[in-house]
Order: sequence, then structure tokens, then C-alpha cells
Amino acid sequence: MPTNEAVFDLVMMEVKQCVPVGDVTIRHAAGIISLPGGACQEVHYDLPAGCENAAVPPWTVLVSLEHGGALELRADDGAVHRVELDGGDLIAFRGDVLHAVVAYNDTHRRVHFYLGHEEKGTAAFGRYLWICP
Repeated sequence: MPTNEAVFDLVMMEVKQCVPVGDVTIRHAAGIISLPGGACQEVHYDLPAGCENAAVPPWTVLVSLEHGGALELRADDGAVHRVELDGGDLIAFRGDVLHAVVAYNDTHRRVHFYLGHEEKGTAAFGRYLWICP
């Protein structure tokens, strides 16, 4: 079985081929491993530092690497929409959408990154691996 880092590298190689050429870049990519029994995330926005007041906020992209991925999106009226993801599914939403990843009963791997406009002096691509107990 490939390592988590190898899977992350393969997914990002595929994603980079799909990103439009020009001023849109992949930013702050992370491989995330959620372990069984962990808590749900607190509801939050995905707005990297410096993007809080952007005219066009960055987009959040999640790629589920395994069956059983799930998150909850919050509508402006407070309604909660649960989204189930199978292995290979991808969801993209604006960074100013309230959301939270649910607690997992089994280990779950996914890739998380932002699509945003290039900003002067900002690294376009970082590599991280997060393990979430």
C-alpha cells in the first residue's frame, strides 16, 4: 500500500493538471488523516490569513481518498446540509461558506486545498500532512 505522502503527491499531480492556467493557483494543500473517535470540527470558514476581505474569496476543495467522507455545509438561513463523499469524490465551495467535517468511526484520508488568485509575495503551493485525532 502506498504511503500517505505518496497518495497525496499523486492526487495533487492530477489536480494540478485540472487547474486553469493563469492567475488561479493551488494554495495551502494539505493531506489530512482523521482518526477514529475524533470529535467533529467546529463550524468555520476557510479563509486564509489576508483573504478575509477579498472581493472574490478563495475556493475550498476537498478530495475524499476513501469511502465514508462527510461534511456539513451551513446555508445562510442556518439550514445544515450533510454531504457524503466516496473515494475519489471532490467537492468545491467558496471559503466564506460555513462548514465542518464530521467525526469519523474509521480512519479517513482526504486532500484539502484552496483555489485562489495569485497574490504577490505569497507561495502558490505548500505541502502539509495533518493527522487529526
